Amino acid sequence: MDAVLSYAELREARARDAALIAVVRPELELLSKQIAGTNFMTVFANCDGVVLDASYFARLRLTRPARASGPQRCR
Repeated sequence: MDAVLSYAELREARARDAALIAVVRPELELLSKQIAGTNFMTVFANCDGVVLDASYFARLRLTRPARASGPQRCR
């Protein structure tokens, strides 16, 4: 898969996982509120590494390289 998806490809990926996104989104929003002001963000990606949803605050400063926990194994 290419590193950059077209809007159509992203829409398709989100449509495939729409039910899961609906369950995950409230949890991402809750977690984002809990980590507010820490310069971290929450991201939800599918098994292919496509970011399906992300929550962050406008004051997030990108002064350091972003760190990720790495891809998690999908079952």
